[in-house]
Amino acid sequence: MERGFDLREATLVEKPGGTGLHHQLQLRGVPVWGLEAKTAQGQTHFTNARLEPGVRAETKPRLTQEQAVQAALERLGNASARLTGGQLVLLPQEERRRRADAPPAALTLPNAAHYERVVTGFTLVYRLELSARDPDFPVEMPWIADVDALSGQVLKLTPLRFDAGDFRTVTGYGLTAGTHSFLTSYEPLDEVYELRDTHGNIFKSSSADFDVYFSDTPSFGDGMRFNPSNEKDSVNGETAAVDAFYAVNMTWTFFNTILKRDGPNGRGRPVSVQLHHPSANAYYSPSATRPQLLVGYTSLITFPQKPYRVPLAATDILAHELGHDFFWSELTADGMATDISSTEQAGISEATGDIIGFLTELTRDAIKSGRPPGNIDQMVPQTSNYTLGEQVGQVARNLMLPDFNEWEADIGRQDEHKSSGPISLMFLRLAYGCEPMPSSGSWTEKNCPRIPEGFAGIGPVRAARIWAWTLAAMPLGADFLQTRELALEVARQEDSVTGEQQRKAVAYAFAAIAVGGRPDVDPPQTTLSCQQVGLDLQCTGSVTDTGQVPGEPQRPAQLSVRGTSLKNAMLAWQFTQTFPGTSLSTASYLIELKAWDGWNNAATRTVTVAYDKSGPQATLSRLGTPKQPLLSVTATDPSGILKVEFLEGTQLLATVLTPPYDKTFDTSTWSDGTHAMVAKVYDRFNNVTVLNHALLVDNTRPVVTMTVGGGTTPPFPVSATATDASQLVRADFKVDGLVFATRTSGAPYSATYSPVDPLPHNLTVEVTDSFGNKGTATVAAPLDKAPPAVTFSAQQGYTGIMTLTVGTSDTCGVQYPYALYVDGTLVGQPTTPGYVVVLAAEAVSVGVHAFQALVRDNCGNLTQFQTAFSKVYTPPAISSIARDDTQPKKPKFTVQCTDFEGVHHVEMRENGVVRQSDSTPPYEFVVDTTTRPDGNYSMLFQCFDVYGAWSPTESRTVIADNTAPVIQGFSLYGSGRSYQIAISTISDPRGLKSVMLQGGFIAFPPFFLVGLTQAPWFYNFSFATTQDVDSNYPVWVEATDTWGNKRTDYYECHVDTDTTQNTYRFCTRISSQSQSSQFQAYTPLSWGG
Repeated sequence: MERGFDLREATLVEKPGGTGLHHQLQLRGVPVWGLEAKTAQGQTHFTNARLEPGVRAETKPRLTQEQAVQAALERLGNASARLTGGQLVLLPQEERRRRADAPPAALTLPNAAHYERVVTGFTLVYRLELSARDPDFPVEMPWIADVDALSGQVLKLTPLRFDAGDFRTVTGYGLTAGTHSFLTSYEPLDEVYELRDTHGNIFKSSSADFDVYFSDTPSFGDGMRFNPSNEKDSVNGETAAVDAFYAVNMTWTFFNTILKRDGPNGRGRPVSVQLHHPSANAYYSPSATRPQLLVGYTSLITFPQKPYRVPLAATDILAHELGHDFFWSELTADGMATDISSTEQAGISEATGDIIGFLTELTRDAIKSGRPPGNIDQMVPQTSNYTLGEQVGQVARNLMLPDFNEWEADIGRQDEHKSSGPISLMFLRLAYGCEPMPSSGSWTEKNCPRIPEGFAGIGPVRAARIWAWTLAAMPLGADFLQTRELALEVARQEDSVTGEQQRKAVAYAFAAIAVGGRPDVDPPQTTLSCQQVGLDLQCTGSVTDTGQVPGEPQRPAQLSVRGTSLKNAMLAWQFTQTFPGTSLSTASYLIELKAWDGWNNAATRTVTVAYDKSGPQATLSRLGTPKQPLLSVTATDPSGILKVEFLEGTQLLATVLTPPYDKTFDTSTWSDGTHAMVAKVYDRFNNVTVLNHALLVDNTRPVVTMTVGGGTTPPFPVSATATDASQLVRADFKVDGLVFATRTSGAPYSATYSPVDPLPHNLTVEVTDSFGNKGTATVAAPLDKAPPAVTFSAQQGYTGIMTLTVGTSDTCGVQYPYALYVDGTLVGQPTTPGYVVVLAAEAVSVGVHAFQALVRDNCGNLTQFQTAFSKVYTPPAISSIARDDTQPKKPKFTVQCTDFEGVHHVEMRENGVVRQSDSTPPYEFVVDTTTRPDGNYSMLFQCFDVYGAWSPTESRTVIADNTAPVIQGFSLYGSGRSYQIAISTISDPRGLKSVMLQGGFIAFPPFFLVGLTQAPWFYNFSFATTQDVDSNYPVWVEATDTWGNKRTDYYECHVDTDTTQNTYRFCTRISSQSQSSQFQAYTPLSWGG
């Protein structure tokens, strides 16, 4: 109450006749004029004024409405005036205060955002709507009167109309556009054409609707200026109506095409256009049903030199007036205008008219250039587009160069045609942006000093739509600053759908005219961490933004899993979000967080999560003993192993949490048969891999039988058979419990038994199955009655030595020592089964000798072994020596020896030294002479038998020759292009095999390679006629003898194709090389070039 009102006395009430979108503020039931709440696009906006009245508002009038009407009519002084409407309202008393949080005025440029509107009081008035006929012109003019309801004082009396400003001389449309075709109304009954377009707009010559322009022929106007001596509805008077018709329909085209609305008011409501209004202006007269455009002249005065009047029927003027219809249709529920003079909203209204005029001209120019009318973004604005009224000869104002290009604290008290300047300029900045300020020199209207870096516009189409939606949200009484907030909200909603940056452009455009600050260009800060939780993906993150305006709607951040349909909007900027894993498979997923702040600055953050929906990679192996099997699981998984469960069927037996994942089971008490063992391997996300193992259990002994073969001679055959449910793996044969044989395969199992003493024993067989179960069978062991076995051999050495080899064996074992005799003489008492007796040559004479062995086994059996052996002697002989000289330098000798006792070896000696020895027939000897000096060598051959006897020697001669042939008398004879190579002598004691002559190279023709086998040794050659030579010519001579010795001489001989006298040419032997290898081919130097 101390502040002048009680909030409990204030209410918001829907305006009468509204659609629920407009609510007026009422204080104790009395409407507060100019303060309202308006709902548009789902958002409700209240006029941006703060209520702080200092005294209690009076809401009870002290005079009646009739008394107020009388006071207003007396003040108007027009007998035709009458009341058309009225109500009791509270008029706010406002002041503009600098905000407490605004920066110091001395430190910053003025800006509307630094101030707030404060309602300090209310005036109770009767707001009266009057209508009076203009005393100078026969038209009805609406008036608004405010009468103080307490004192009866008339506070305001003003006509309610909106004009295009003070225009003088402009050019009519018909004069500039020429003849054009359009659709108009035709009355078939009267057979006349009426200027009534398809939208219902009518064009008339007076205030009466029946004075619509008509013509008996399909033409209107004469394209000439209007001559006052003609009637308004004459052909000459029709010219203004034709221009108005074009202008109104062009404006209608703009609204239809760009703003997607049916005419200025959006509902197709037509207007009435009165041409030749007797005034030097153009007006918009509001009406809820049919508003009017009153089109006068640039001037009512004519001069002898200018006996005509120019109607104000230009495109931008009439579009401007229709812009008022658009503005009021959006601002009020019924489209009726009201008094907003001396407010910033009045400037907004005028700016809207200028904006519509500008956009309509762009639409016109697009059509004229052959483009669709909606392609105004492609049009480059001309200076004439920025000016208003240039078609009628005089520019009233320039949108780019307004009287006020920035907001000022008292701009609302300026004339609305001037206070509109900042808003019109703002619109151009929004559409086309600002160029950066030049680094030096003067700046132009394309620059924005408050935004020196410049910014980009969004184009006239988007700018027009944002402005239209802003007006739709604007409450009565809004100022520039609230208009900015409404435009930002509209752009924000648009950006949230399109993802564009229109809101920033709006902020820049308003900041350029000192209304509000720059936009925030810094993206929000984000954090994001994601991990797999169970089979789901869980992400935790945050979005922060230092430039976020408190209370401003936030565009939800978006969290998505790329490559999938998983996408969620984050309703809070601190979030924990879980994505179900039902549609995911094992893979690495990129999770993306996209966040936007209120300015649509975007931030993107991604994290990669390795999602694991697959069970571990695991194998199950069985280790351990058959009855204590160890089940071992080897498992790997990217997320790690959580546990391994071991089950028999469905019964859990054990859980292993840490590696190694092994479990041993004691099955010695389990029932026989197959047990279904299961290993379940879990990773840390509970993905499971199931491994199965069929575990066989057998705790029953094998059933065993055993038999032993008869007879008295060991070894005795032993056989065992067994039956068992499991595989039999081993049979142990034992004597008195000691194993003497083991079998791991083959059934029945067999072994042999040999006694080791004469005592009685028991034989047992123990059969083991694969599970370690053992079964046995036992029988009495047989006795050994067989004496030991003895073997003997005698061998005579080539020196006469006799070697006697004795062997003994017995299954019962031999008693040591046993005795060996030769001719009755004891020659050995061996202690081993085998024994060797060596008798010197002189100890044994040639002839037959007796051998005896006495051997007893451990079972008491005795063997008396007797035999004879002989010693003989006959020397060997050489029967032949065959010689092979296929390779002259390596002759081969084959020696044939004979001997009754056998040839031991053959030797080849030279000068008393054994050069070679051969002990296996055929006895061959190869003598290599390739490295020997030339000459003859004697070789001796001798045979030896097995007893050391030798044959007489035989000799053979070997010849060595490793000298290459001799080349003598080389010459080159000739002149010009013909020459002869000749060698007088080539000799060798072994004879010549071949002679090769080579001359030149492939790169130095002529090239030749000739082989000769007999004298004379020469070759003729010629140089080509195209070849000029004066240099050394290379020649090679290679001679090979029949033993493969080679000599190669290389010569260089001077030749000159320009000579004509045959002579022996000068030749120099460069090199001489020889090779004596019989088997290795030799290639002369540089053969073949």
